[in-house]
Formats: sequence, structure tokens, C-alpha cells
Amino acid sequence: MFRARNPALPGSIEGSLESANMGNSLHQPDELIPQRWAGGQSINWLFQQARIALRQFKYEEALRHGEAALSIPSISEEETATIRCVMADTCEKLSRFSDAVALLACYEEDKNRESLSPRLQCEVVRHLGSAYGGTREIPKALSWARQALKQADLEGDPGEVGACRLLLGTLYRRLGEIRFAQEHYAEARILALQSGDDLLQVQALNGLGLICLTESDWSGAQRAFEQAHKLLPDDEAPLLRGSLFINQAIGPQLQGRWRESVALLEQAIAPLEIARQPRLLSNARSNLGYSLMRLGEMQAAQAAFQQALAEARACEALLVEASTLESLGELHYIQGDFLAGEDHLQKGWDILQAIHVGFNEAQFHLTQGRCRLIAEKPEEALASFQASLEICERMSDPRGQTVARLWLIEAYLSLGQQKEAMWLQAEVRGEIERMALTPLLAHLKEVSGHLALLSQHVVEAVKYFSRAVTLWEMMEDRYRMAVANFHLGQAYAQAGETGRALAVLEQARSIFQQLGATPMLNRTETALKVVPAQTKAKAAPRALSSTIVSALTRLHETGGVRALLLRELAHILHEDFAAVPVIIFHQIAGQDVTPIISLGCDEQQAKSLARLVKGDEKRGDKRRLYSLLADTEEQLTLYIGRHSDELTDTLLALLIRETEVGLERDRWLPRTTRGNSNSVALPPQLLLPGLVYRSETIRKIVEQIYNLRTSDIPILITGETGTGKDVIARAIHTLSSRSAHPFIPFNCAATPRELVESQLFGHRHGAFTGARTDFPGLIGAAEKGTLFLDEIGELAREVQPKMLRFLQDGEIQRLGETKPRRANVRVIAATNRDLKAMVDVGEFRMDLYYRLNVVQFYLPPLRERREEIPLLTEHFLQRYTKLAGKQKITIPPKVMDLLRRYDWPGNARELENEIQRLVALTPTGTGITPEALSPAITQPAPLQLVGASHRTPIKRTLAEILAATEKEIVNESLARHNGNLSRVALELGISRNGLRKMITRLGLDRYGAE
Repeated sequence: MFRARNPALPGSIEGSLESANMGNSLHQPDELIPQRWAGGQSINWLFQQARIALRQFKYEEALRHGEAALSIPSISEEETATIRCVMADTCEKLSRFSDAVALLACYEEDKNRESLSPRLQCEVVRHLGSAYGGTREIPKALSWARQALKQADLEGDPGEVGACRLLLGTLYRRLGEIRFAQEHYAEARILALQSGDDLLQVQALNGLGLICLTESDWSGAQRAFEQAHKLLPDDEAPLLRGSLFINQAIGPQLQGRWRESVALLEQAIAPLEIARQPRLLSNARSNLGYSLMRLGEMQAAQAAFQQALAEARACEALLVEASTLESLGELHYIQGDFLAGEDHLQKGWDILQAIHVGFNEAQFHLTQGRCRLIAEKPEEALASFQASLEICERMSDPRGQTVARLWLIEAYLSLGQQKEAMWLQAEVRGEIERMALTPLLAHLKEVSGHLALLSQHVVEAVKYFSRAVTLWEMMEDRYRMAVANFHLGQAYAQAGETGRALAVLEQARSIFQQLGATPMLNRTETALKVVPAQTKAKAAPRALSSTIVSALTRLHETGGVRALLLRELAHILHEDFAAVPVIIFHQIAGQDVTPIISLGCDEQQAKSLARLVKGDEKRGDKRRLYSLLADTEEQLTLYIGRHSDELTDTLLALLIRETEVGLERDRWLPRTTRGNSNSVALPPQLLLPGLVYRSETIRKIVEQIYNLRTSDIPILITGETGTGKDVIARAIHTLSSRSAHPFIPFNCAATPRELVESQLFGHRHGAFTGARTDFPGLIGAAEKGTLFLDEIGELAREVQPKMLRFLQDGEIQRLGETKPRRANVRVIAATNRDLKAMVDVGEFRMDLYYRLNVVQFYLPPLRERREEIPLLTEHFLQRYTKLAGKQKITIPPKVMDLLRRYDWPGNARELENEIQRLVALTPTGTGITPEALSPAITQPAPLQLVGASHRTPIKRTLAEILAATEKEIVNESLARHNGNLSRVALELGISRNGLRKMITRLGLDRYGAE
């Protein structure tokens, strides 16, 4: 379930990326399907019926046809795999992801895919990734998706490459890896533009729009979604169209434009009903319910929530169900039904505990905390908000952290802890102003008002609460507007302004009555009884000069934002000068006059007065009309009814002039994207602490490391011994948000097997013989930091289940303890072994492999990046010359040439050791001679063919040597894979057809048939 209040922003078409083009899933031409029969039905007929059913969104019927086709005894393996892919895709559309996985589980073993065509192998592997993507096994989904992309690239199939890119974009986005997701979506869009595939481009734009939303690039998101809608024909792909509308609604929700989000979500429901997609329907209705709740339409919201719950439960959409229960719980709390509210919250939490989705857990704690505040349980609220903040910090979610801190301020204020509240307010103020999100700005004004009241700065408090009321009203958030009015009334009461206090409290009471918000209604009615007595002794009116200064300040501080400026003007006239009514009319050239703001009258009265602006009536009331903006394109007109004598013509002209200046500023402000400073620009030199490099391969790795700076995702670093895996791991930690906390390395091969568990997870005193004290373990020591597991391939098999639990649930259990503990630690692992091969032979757990292998960096050996040898040599030379207290030791070109030609089997570590030795042997101020080099470097190795066990003198031509070497390589690979051409082609990095031609050319035809 995603919600605008949820910073995760996962997408809407997560499991199935070709959902909009369901008919194309059955890609085999009819003439290629033999006429085999089962129970009177041919496989050709069953394929046709399944295709028709999918086009009509009759998913269950399509599955029945698929099952019937699979029952035909003579069905081929190619046809079986095709049908299973179609059925898996159909199950995903029904949100039955475990069924989709079960349909394709037989293909998880490589041998079961060997007989399939290359294209179908790609499709099967991609569908495996897509099916797992709908479960908790995101790391496994990523592994399959990356394998599918690699195969699709080899085959050169742009359509399949595009589908793989989309899947990878969705999976990385769900993990919060925005940079990786953006890269894959952008690549998919380029492919779509090159091939003219509009559907692929629509899906890529959908993903890119979500990326923009994550980075608060509202205009970028809007452009992406609008362009996607234009490319999508009206009568096609209702599932994708519905998804676009849902995603498009996120931006308005985050910005507090609830009415706009309702319109978009209502537009999403119709196409999703056509597509019969219960998961997305429940998602749309749940988000619709939340938006309606914020607009104060409580009955409609509750109806939407109930419908969403029924649909979510029908398709086992657990995340949607949990979020809907959470929202229903909050609605019940607002209306005073604490028992029902608590019941819904508990049910939602039980679901979240089972599925562990960090963003949603953080959101739940926020909602729970707000409910505790309504129930006047500030201690419990404080604990909930702190839990939310901790999760958001762990996930490096800046917006989530800011929201949690704002609510923490509310809890601290309820507990009377003013100092803590002031400290937090100072901390979040700049971040909120940078984000420029209206709901956060309004909340900031409220807490600032509370702090001002506590500091006896009553005038300041009135100003803050007035601005909060204006902002909540602008968003049409009726409950929050009424709460702000309640606090404004209390501020007026403290200022001794009884009339104003009673007026705004009466407004709050009216709204709370309409919403059925019993707890706040009771508090407001109590305040209405207390205020007259409370303000009797303070009845001295506020000085007019103070009122004028406050009014002008409020107008100026709007920054020229039109909607806010006009609302502030209306509120100043209505509240400070008792003007009734106050209406602002808007007219675009050639269109009707419409009231956009009205205070002190109902909607019908405002519309009737619009005739004055149009000039339909001629009466004295026209004297009350004042132009705020008039040009050939549009007009803004102010109408003021009766008002206090303090509002003189001169003062009114001053307020109108200040408004005109602000409107003029708004018209000429450049329309730049606001709040987009989350985008991280890569440093031009891409420096990495401790790493010296020049090759393009390492540069790409460094670029990815910079993209991962705010992430906690597990990383697996592979490569030969001595390639610098530990340097990369330390650099990742140094650049991360955890750099202020420990970096703890642990070599899995250097610790005796029987001690590994206690070293990693810790133990209690007396847990085993020799355990004389409590030991927190290295994971405990790395709290909030990074644990580097070197040589992870050597991790004892019996420890692997506990490591899996730690990676999956963030829990560890020390030896001798009965209860697990939470651990907030990022894991980076490294190995020089082939973990996938170890999984195949049962030496390494498959589920642990997938958990570790979310992002993999392969460090090539030094012999494959020889351009870095001079750079590394110079680096090591300077370091060890300085350490040895020597000066000006040089390396002549001849020596450098020998260093470049040597293969360095020990990689950078061997080079470092060699330079250290040479510096120790070379006198200061001299150059290193060839004679000082190790013998292995100066003696050229005789040519040795691959697989040869002895050295052979060179007695053939270069062409003969190359042909023999090529033959040896292909021969070995064929033998290693039992003649399977697909696997050999993948290993050699060539296409299957290219391999066949090579086999024929080399005289290896006996391997040609599989």
C-alpha cells in the first residue's frame, strides 16, 4: 500500500511489468502450435481462448485454459514454458504472487531451462524475477532480473531488454535505491524511443514520474505522467492507465492538494474496474479514503476504506489491508471511538509485523502516536514518534525524519518539555523551508505558535496560528484547520481579545460537530465556557498600530505565493477588522466569474454576489468591490461587507497595495522546480577515500558507490584476492550516512568455526566454557555502523541461518539469551569465491546468497586494468618512500614497462608488497633498477595454452597459436557445461548463433546438437 504520507512511494504495477499488454504474453504465432488434442480441445484452440480471456480481463478463465493446455500429454517443453509464463503473469495480476512463483519454480534449476530457446530462457528468468518481486524475496527477485537482463543483452532483443530494465527499475525503487531505479527506467525509455515502442515508453515514464516524486520534483513528475497519458490510447491498457492516475495522485497528496488527489484517484477506479485488478483497486480506494478523510468527508472516507478492505482481503494484498486498517483506526480515534480505533490499529500492526516493510512501519508509528495524543496519552505518543524517527533514520529518509520530529515536538509540548521541543523546532525549521511542502509548513507554524505561547510571546503566537489556519484552509484540510483555530482561539484568549477568541473557537466547534470529532469538540466547548472569564481581566484592545504591522508582516511573509497571499488578505480583513463577508472573485477572459475565497457567508451567497463583478446589477454594493489584478487574461476582485471602523479607506488601500505587489511578484517569479535539492550531483573527480584508479570499470563502480551514499542496502563485493575489496568496503562506509559510527571488519576464514557464532552475535556470561563475561558481539559493536564480512564464502554453514535472520529481520540472538535483540547495522560482504556455484552444490544457503547479493561490485584483476599499474605504483612509491624517510626514489621507464607487462597474480596487494620491498632496497635519491625487481617480473613467462600442463616453445605462427587457444577455450567450456550451448554462450559472452558458427569453424561439430 502506498500513500502520499508514506515516503516509500512504491509503484502501482509492481509485480507485472507487461500488464498493460496482456494479449502479447502469448507470443507464439498460431501456425507454430501443432494441432494436438486433449479432451476434444487442441492446444491451438486453448491458446486462442486464453488470449481472448486475457483481453477481456477474465483471469481465472485464462488460468483454466492454461491448465488444460498443460495437461496435453504430447505438449513440448517450449510450449510448457510459454504457458507457465503466461499463467504466472496472470497470477500476478490477481496478486497471487506465491502461485506465480510455484508455476515457475521448476525453472530455478539451470538444467530445466537448457532445452528452451534463448528468448524463452530470458522470458522465464524475467518472470521469475517479477514473481518474486511481489513477495518479500526482493533480493532473489533482483538476482533473477539481473540474470535476465544479461541474457537479453546477449541475444540482442530490445523488447526483452526493455522489460528487464523496467523490472529492475521497479525492484530497486521498492528497495529505495532511487539512483539505480532511475538508471534502469531511463535506459528503458531510450530503448522505447529507438524502437518506437509507445507502451514501453509509457511504463518507463510511469517509473520516472515516481522517481521525481521521491525527490520532490513535482513539475518533473507531472510532465512524465502527462506525457505517458498522451502516449496511451484511450481504449487500451486500462490497468496501466489506472496505475498512472494512482501514481499521479501522490504528488498532490504530498503537497496537501487533497481535492486534486481525489479527482485523480476517482479517475483511476474506472479503468481498474474494467481491468478487474483488485490489488490496485483496493490501493486506489484506500488512498481515496485517506484523501476524503483529510477533506473532512468522513462518511465517504469510511465507505471507501471498507470497500478497500474487502478487496484487499479478497486478493491477499496485505500491505493495502494494513494501511487501510491504520487509517480507519485514526478516523475512529478522531471521532472518539477509541476502542474501535485501537482494534483497527492492532490488526494493522499484526499484519505489518508479519511482512516487515520499513516505510509502512514508520508511518504506522506516526499514526499510532497521533491517536495517542488524541487520547491524551503523551508518554505513549512520544514512544511511537521516536520509533518512527528511528526507522526513518535507518532508511535515510529525510522527509520521514522531518515529519517524525514535528510530531515529537507535539509530544514534548504535551509533556511540558519545552527545552526539547525548542531544540527540535530549530533543527527542522530549515529542512521544512527547503522542502517547501505546504502540510509541513502548516505544522511548523502550529508548533511555533505553541512555543511562542509558552514563552509569553502572545502576539507572535497569534501570527503563527493564523498562518497555520490559512495554510490548512488552503489545503481544505478541515480537521487540521479546526484544530489550528482552536489553538488560535486560546492564543487570542491569552491576549485578552475575547471577541476574536470566541469567534474562532465557534468556527472550530462548528467544524468538529460536522466531522463528528468528539474529543476536540468537547475541548472546544469547554474553552468556549472558560474564555470569557479567562479574558475578562485582559480585555484591553490591541493597539491599532500593532494590528497593522502584524497584517503587513503576514502579507509580506507569504513570499508572493498567490493562493496563500489571497487567503491571508481575506483572513486579515475578516479576523482583524471584523469584515463580513469577505469574498475574492476570479475571472478568466471569456469565462464566468467564480468566488475562490469566501469568509462570513455561504457558497450560495458568494455566487449571488458574483453578479456585481459581472456588472449584471447596479446598486450601491458596487462600492465594496476592489480590483486586485486586472489585465487582458484574468481579473481578481475583492468584495468587503460591513467592517469595523478601524479599517479606514487609507488602511484598506495599504493592504490592497501590499497584495498587488505580492501578486506582481508571483507573476514574474521563474517557475523553477522547488524542493529538488535532494538530487545528488556526482563530484567531477569521483574521488573515493583510499582508492587509486583510472580504469573505466572502477570509475563506474565509484559512480555507483556515490549513488548509494544515502542507502543501507547490502552490498556484495567479488573479485580475486588482493584486488582491493576491503578498500572499497571502507570507502562505501566513509561516504555513507553511517560514517560517524563504527566500521567493523570480520574475516570469516580467519576465525575458528566453533568461535564464529559467538564472535559475530555475542554471548552472555556462562553461555559456554570460557565465557567469563558478557560479550556484545561484533554485530552489536557495529550498532548504527557497518559490518564488513570478508571472505563470506567461508562462513560456517551452521551460522548461516542466524546471519540470514539478522539480514532479513534485523534481529540477533546472543548465545545464552532467550530473546532476540534489534540490531541497526549495515552489511557489506566480500568474497573471492563463486557463491552461486557454492549454492548449486549446497555449500552456501541460497536465501542468504540472495540477501547478500542485492547490489554486487565485481573488481577485475589488475592484469585486466593495466592502465592503473603506473598510477598505483606511483601511489605506493610515495607512501613507502615517506614512511622509510627517503627522498626522490624514481622508477625509470624500463622498470615501469616491466611492471606493466607482469600479470600480478596477487593483484594490487602483490604490487604494493613489491614496491615496499624495492623502496627498502633502493638508496635515497636514486632510481630503481631492473635487477632489483623480483625474478618473476623480469623473466618473461613462456606461452602456455589454456589447459596445458607444461610449457611449450613457440614454434608456430601467431594465427596458429590463436586458433589453438580459441579451440582450447571453447572445448573446455563445452566440456564444463556438458555441451549446453546457451550456458557456454553466456560464459563466453557471445550469442548462441555466434557460438554455433564458431563450433563449426573450429571443427567441433560433435557438440552442435543438445
